[in-house]
Amino acid sequence: MQAVGGEGVVPGLPRAIGRDRLIADLVQHVESGGPPLLLVGPPGVGKTFVARRLVGTLAARGADTEELFGGGPPSTLPLGPVAHLVPVISGDVPVAGLVAATLDRFRRRAARQSLALLVDDVDLIDNASATLIDHLSRTPGVTLIATSRTPARSGQHPNQTWFQGRLQVVRVGPLAPPHVAELARTQLGRPLDPQSNLRLCDVTEGNPLWITELLRSAVSQHAVRPGPDGLHLDVHRAVASLESSLADRLDDLGPAELYVLDLIAAGGPLSLDLLESFVGPAALDLLESNGLIDITGPGADPIARYAHPLLRQMVRDGQSLPHRRNLLHQLIEQAASPDANDLVLTEGRRRRLLSLGLWHAELGLSFDPEDLGWAAREAHWGLLELTRRHLAGEQPAERGEGPGLSLGMPLPDERADAAFTLAVGAYREQRTFENGMTLARVLRLQPRRIAMTLEVLDDLRNLAQDDYQRVEVAITHGIWLHWMGRDREGATELLRQAEKELSHPWSTMAASTRAGLQVHSGFIAGSLADLEEAWPGDDAPPIAQLINWSPRAAALGSAGRLEEAVAMAKRALPVSFELGDPAMMAMEELTIIHGWARLNLGRFDEVIRESHQIAEVLKDTEQDEGRALFMGMEAKALLFNGQPGRAADILEEAIRRHGALSMLGFRALLHSTQAVAL
Repeated sequence: MQAVGGEGVVPGLPRAIGRDRLIADLVQHVESGGPPLLLVGPPGVGKTFVARRLVGTLAARGADTEELFGGGPPSTLPLGPVAHLVPVISGDVPVAGLVAATLDRFRRRAARQSLALLVDDVDLIDNASATLIDHLSRTPGVTLIATSRTPARSGQHPNQTWFQGRLQVVRVGPLAPPHVAELARTQLGRPLDPQSNLRLCDVTEGNPLWITELLRSAVSQHAVRPGPDGLHLDVHRAVASLESSLADRLDDLGPAELYVLDLIAAGGPLSLDLLESFVGPAALDLLESNGLIDITGPGADPIARYAHPLLRQMVRDGQSLPHRRNLLHQLIEQAASPDANDLVLTEGRRRRLLSLGLWHAELGLSFDPEDLGWAAREAHWGLLELTRRHLAGEQPAERGEGPGLSLGMPLPDERADAAFTLAVGAYREQRTFENGMTLARVLRLQPRRIAMTLEVLDDLRNLAQDDYQRVEVAITHGIWLHWMGRDREGATELLRQAEKELSHPWSTMAASTRAGLQVHSGFIAGSLADLEEAWPGDDAPPIAQLINWSPRAAALGSAGRLEEAVAMAKRALPVSFELGDPAMMAMEELTIIHGWARLNLGRFDEVIRESHQIAEVLKDTEQDEGRALFMGMEAKALLFNGQPGRAADILEEAIRRHGALSMLGFRALLHSTQAVAL
């Protein structure tokens, strides 16, 4: 649907922050005779609010209205939700007769005046009421607007599939960052500072209910204070005071359900079979139906997680360290039991091994160092591994499967900390060059751990046994100096020295890295000449060729030699797919270069198609900044292709997903593209 200015707002009511355009679209849809509507989305996102605003707008334009509710005691009885509308008929009348009589009353009512019928929680309506609503959805003069939570509740009635093909589904998503900031300003009377706005977006995921509850809690607990750039929000203090709100939601839960919530808070998202081994399926069904957990993922290995990260944070903040450690011990014992060992051997169960490694490393327990090292690389490269598989045509067996996923850590810094914990555990268990290099690569983008980075690099120089290992250390150290240490001269000198000390072709890897860093500093022409001179030769090992190809493609693109950049990236990408781990960073750079160069050549359809495909591959991951990168590239191509409206919609979600931090540094580009699109 396209936006229709500011139409659709109920006169006299305040603006619906972040929803005005959606409501206007829905009004236009209804008035143009579109099919009945089903608004879906997670709890608290504002489905009912939007539906009521839509009904209110239609009422202001002359429609009659009626509101029905699914769930609760009324839905346990036939026609319970519409009991107040059922005609009184004497004698023993079958349910079908009551449905017919009620339908006739509605038809006569709609014949006199158009009727806007809102059915909240339509998926919880009883069978007889569902039959009535199905007929009403096809009745002239009746506009049906229904709401339903997603994902669908477990234990649905069989009839609840009737609306799947009959109603047009409209997803009500979270608020975008600008609207989160506007809602916060409305709630608090003054704007939050930029960092607090970003933190509020991250911790609430743009859910209006959680934003409102968190800010109300923050005010009552004095967790908001004035600052030079606006109000500063102390999120941890505000969350801690939400315990009473959480307690209200947990009052009706039994020990088994509370135990499950404790386990997920301690261990992150957990496989359904592991949780069922603790408490059985009934507790999980109840938690899902109450909207406290979501069960998602491939059918062979579904994962249970909190329905909202703020819930997990509240439960986790209430756990003492001894209690949390005890829960992790229980998870380790159950997940590593003899009947569970087979589960870690298949692709669909690799996340179990990843979690086991993380729990052991967090507790300081011994674990197979080879598995810990593998898990550290999976946590670090999980996003790029999925991208590599897609580009190489190696699709996982089941959608949503893949290593490095479902850790319950949607923010880049959280996953970086998990990879660090695993890498430290592996290096502590076995001080090998491979484990040390894994740790060094994890540390490469963590400036707060300078002392450890330098210590590990010194260790690696002593552990290196050949020139290839020595150049790996030099490249890692040079990149760290350039980006984290901000010592560009030091990085250049270190890599020049490595060139002199290493044999061919490994010396060319140091030279290529040095020139590549100069490309990032804007010295294009000189760097391109250095890269061409550093070419290791066609008979050199693939990794040496790749380390030269990647910065050369970037330099060619920056120099405006776009066709050459595309050709070089296209030639180099298959090499990176075959090399895997050692080539992940080069593959990332080449993928981006390949996309942007084609974008600048006007090959918009190619970029739109490929970027959209990669974003869909990453849809079920918890590494949203990577998905945002490809969504941004797709939006840029759409913008240049004359589709600014579609580009703006994609960018709104990309910016929301991108988070406050990003190792890919893409936030500014997303915002600038959105500004042009709008």
